[in-house]
Amino acid sequence: MFLRKSALYSVGSNAFQFGVQFIASVIVARLLMPDEMGVFTIAIAAYGLLFAFQNIGLVQYVTNHDDMSPRRLGGAMAMSAAQGVLLALVLILVAWGLSVFMEDPRIFNAVAILALVALLLPTEHIPMGLLQREMRFDHIAIVLIARTLANTSVTVAGAYFGLSYASMAWGALAGSLVGGVIGVVLCAQKMRVRPNTQHWREIGGFGLSMLSFTSITNIASRSSVVVLGKVADITSVGHFGRATGITDMVQFGLIEPLGRLVLPSLANARRADGGMGDMYRRAASVLTIVSWPAFAGLAVLSHPLIAFIYGERWLPAAPALIWLCIARIFVEMATCPVEVSVASNQMPRLTRLAIVKSGIGFAAFSIGASFGLVWAAFGRTVEALAGAVLYLPFMLRATELKWGALLSVWRTSAIATAAAIGPAFFWMASKGWPDTLPILEMAGVIVLGVICWIAALAAVRHEIWVQICRGSQFLLTKARARG
Repeated sequence: MFLRKSALYSVGSNAFQFGVQFIASVIVARLLMPDEMGVFTIAIAAYGLLFAFQNIGLVQYVTNHDDMSPRRLGGAMAMSAAQGVLLALVLILVAWGLSVFMEDPRIFNAVAILALVALLLPTEHIPMGLLQREMRFDHIAIVLIARTLANTSVTVAGAYFGLSYASMAWGALAGSLVGGVIGVVLCAQKMRVRPNTQHWREIGGFGLSMLSFTSITNIASRSSVVVLGKVADITSVGHFGRATGITDMVQFGLIEPLGRLVLPSLANARRADGGMGDMYRRAASVLTIVSWPAFAGLAVLSHPLIAFIYGERWLPAAPALIWLCIARIFVEMATCPVEVSVASNQMPRLTRLAIVKSGIGFAAFSIGASFGLVWAAFGRTVEALAGAVLYLPFMLRATELKWGALLSVWRTSAIATAAAIGPAFFWMASKGWPDTLPILEMAGVIVLGVICWIAALAAVRHEIWVQICRGSQFLLTKARARG
C-alpha cells in the first residue's frame, strides 16, 4: 500500500509537470528560432558538463546512508555549499571561453545566468535526499510541481517579451529558487544543523566514487553537443536539442517518477535482509514495461508528432528522434545502474565500466556528427547498446538476480510493447509513413495503443495490473463503507 501510494504521488506529480512543460515547450518553440534554441542547448551542455565534475552524489548519500545523524547531515550541507560556490565560479570562466570558441557572445550570457543556479545547490540536494530517504513523495511532489510552475512561467513570459534564449536560463533560476525555498521549509526541523567538516572523509570518499562515474558519463554526452555545433552548425544543435527534449519529456513524465522509488526501495531491502534481487526484478519489470512501449510508440509517430507539436519547420529533428528513442530502450534494459551500485556499495566497479562505455559513445557520436544530425543520433544508440552489454552482468551479480528472471521480464515487456505500438505502426504503414497526420487520427491510434497495452498487462497478470486492481478494490471498499 505504501509503495503504491508513493508511486501514485511520484507519477502524478511528474505527469502534471510533464503537461506543464509540454505546453511551455510548444509555446517557446513557436516563439524562438532554432538557432536561439541552439544557444541555450549549448549553455545547458556546458552547465551539465561542469556539474558532472561537481556532482558528489549528496542526494544519494543522504538517501542511502544507514545513520544520518545531525553532524553527518551538517557535513553534507557544508560539502554541498562548497560545491555550489566552486561550480558558479568555474561556470563564469567557462562561459567566457565557450563564447570565444563558438564565436557567439550570446552563450556567455546564458551560461552566466546558470551560474547563479549553482549557488542554490544546498537547498536542492539536502531536502531532496531527506525526503527520498523517508519516502515522503507527497512532499517531493509539492517541491517539483512548484519548481516546474516557476520555471515554465518565467521561461514563457521571457520568450514572449523578447528575452530570447536567455528566457530559459532565467526560468531555470526561478525554478531552482522556488523549489529550494519550499524544500527547506518542508525539511526545516531536520535541517536545523550546523555545517561542519566532520565525516568529510566518508562523504568525500562516497562523493569521489559518484564524481568519477558522473564526470565520465556526462563529459562525453555533454561535450559531444558542442562537437555537433562546431562540426555541423547551431541549427543542427537546435534540432538535436528538440529531439532530445521530447525523449527527455517522456523520460521525465513516465520513467523518472518510478525510478525515483528504486534507490530507497533497494536500500530498505538491503537493510532488512541484505537481498535486493526480488526488489530489482520488480523494478526492472515495471520500468521496462512502461518505457519500452512509450519510446517505441514515439519512434513510430516521430514525424507527425513533431510536426503537430512544434510545427513542420522542426521536421528535420524527426529522424534523429527515432534513433534517440531506440537508444532509450537499450538504456532501460540495464535498469537503474547507479541506484544498484549505490545500494550495493560498488560504485568503483560501475565507474570502470562507464569509462569504456563513454569512450565508445563519444567516438560514435563524434564520427556520426561529421556525417550529419541523424548519424550523430545513431551514435547515441551505439553508446546505449554498449552500456547495456557492459552494465548488465555487473548489475545481476550485485543484486544476485538470475539471467532467466531478467529474460522473463524482457519477454513480458516485449509482448506489451508490440501490443502498444501495433495500431500506430499499421496505420502509419498503410498511409505510407506521412510527415503529418490529422489530430483525430493520431489521437485515435494513441488511445487504441494504450488500450492494447492495458489489455496486455491484464493478459500477463503484470504487477502494474495487479496493483491497479487492488487499488480499485480498496477505493471501492472505502466508498461502500462511507455509503
